[in-house]
Amino acid sequence: MKKTIAILLAAVLAVTALCACLTVSAEGTNLAQGKSVTGASPTSGNQFTDKYNASLVDGNAAEAFDSENAPGDWFCFYYNADPAYPSNTTHDGTSAVGAFVVDLGAAASVESVRIHMVTDDSMTGSGVKPPQTIKVETSADNKTWADFGTTDDFSTYKSIDWVEVKGSAAANARYVRVTITYEGYTLLLNEVQVIGTTASAGTSSEASSSASSTASTSSTASTSSTASTSSTPVASGSSSAAAGTSSQPTTGDMGLLGLTVLAVVAIAGVAVAVKVRH
Repeated sequence: MKKTIAILLAAVLAVTALCACLTVSAEGTNLAQGKSVTGASPTSGNQFTDKYNASLVDGNAAEAFDSENAPGDWFCFYYNADPAYPSNTTHDGTSAVGAFVVDLGAAASVESVRIHMVTDDSMTGSGVKPPQTIKVETSADNKTWADFGTTDDFSTYKSIDWVEVKGSAAANARYVRVTITYEGYTLLLNEVQVIGTTASAGTSSEASSSASSTASTSSTASTSSTASTSSTPVASGSSSAAAGTSSQPTTGDMGLLGLTVLAVVAIAGVAVAVKVRH
């Protein structure tokens, strides 16, 4: 009887571990790291965008903003009309607009987009402004776009934090476009994550857009003009802004940890079964 119970226990534990493995494989991971990004590039000759030109998909999310010691850890969207300070953003008549497109390289199921950025204007005198809205769109062909999600509430975030935009449902897409509006001259961000799973072969041709989507061409932030140089940003030397958790584990990491624990327990169960049998 004891032998039978031990064997059944080992079998249950093994099946549980297998189910956990399948669950982990389906959980979202960051699909954007190391991928191609268009639109988020500095404008030659602009001392601000030349200086703050970090990659948005290199896996490095700086925890503090210090203009003198770590400018290369950040990417800057900058708007100014003066030809001496060429802009890498546009203007919609009300706000400055920065946009970029992440090419995931293949069709994927997109669950959310996370952006590590400065979310408020607590750095007095820096000229860095918080975002007003963040809009995310998805596309299968980089031409026709479908709305994924928008956020305009940044009150719950720390001064430097991960801002997450989630859609009402996962979208099958290869391209992800992020459009950020802000008031002022500069917007600082330094990393973007696209959380999701690689689409199966059967969904690779599915369009992420619906018939109601507004057709658009792939975005690159164009130059524009309407501001003066009198308010050119002088970045704060203080790094007292609350740090965001760039090392925050993804759901895949937590699932892997759970799988490891279950695997160890399953092995222990098998060992018990073998011991009892002999």
